[in-house]
Amino acid sequence: PTFGGEIGVTPKQAVAARTESAEKRKSVPKPVDPSPRTEGAEKREPVPKPVDPSPPAVSPWKLVAFAGWQAVIDGQSSIGQQGIAGRVGAAWNRLRFSLTGSFSLPADLEDRLTTITLSRHAAGLFGGYSLLSESGYRFDAGVHAGIAFFIRSTSTDNPLVQPSVDRVTASLLFGPELQISWLRRWLGLSVAFALDVVPRPPKLVYQYTETTEPVHPLWVFQPRACAGVELRIP
Repeated sequence: PTFGGEIGVTPKQAVAARTESAEKRKSVPKPVDPSPRTEGAEKREPVPKPVDPSPPAVSPWKLVAFAGWQAVIDGQSSIGQQGIAGRVGAAWNRLRFSLTGSFSLPADLEDRLTTITLSRHAAGLFGGYSLLSESGYRFDAGVHAGIAFFIRSTSTDNPLVQPSVDRVTASLLFGPELQISWLRRWLGLSVAFALDVVPRPPKLVYQYTETTEPVHPLWVFQPRACAGVELRIP
């Protein structure tokens, strides 16, 4: 019942009002952090260590070895002096130094009276400079000097001719040389062209009672070509 025109509220209605107000407060959404959460402590990315941009030091010294086949035009042999050739040396920047050696197969020089078998061997030094050295290609120009050894033997079927004993003749050897090489890492191909100056090549003669007759005169200027495989370390 109400008195004095005022609206009365029962205890049950008051409890219901308070409950409804509390539920409204609970239904209000809470602000959400948009940033993702990581489990546990945040992980930090490792800081990269500074890298030295300069390339590692490379030694200017290199070991060089070569083996191949060569041909020398001596002016008399039909196919020239053919044989093996090799060199072992070192390279310092653009300079080249090497020990050289060659061994030729015997070549026959024939005429109406005799057959002369001649072979040429040589040992010497080479020094050069690289005019071009890039992208695996190298062009060297230099000089060589050494000693050439000519081994001669004579045979005949003519009973009127007496062959002389076998003989070894030595002569100074020098001249210009060009070398062209192509290397892939440590192995490649190489060719060389040279002019061998032989001041005193062996003189081949027929000796009669009172006179001599020169035969098969060898050239003083003997062109030489060589091709083979080159090894470079490192």
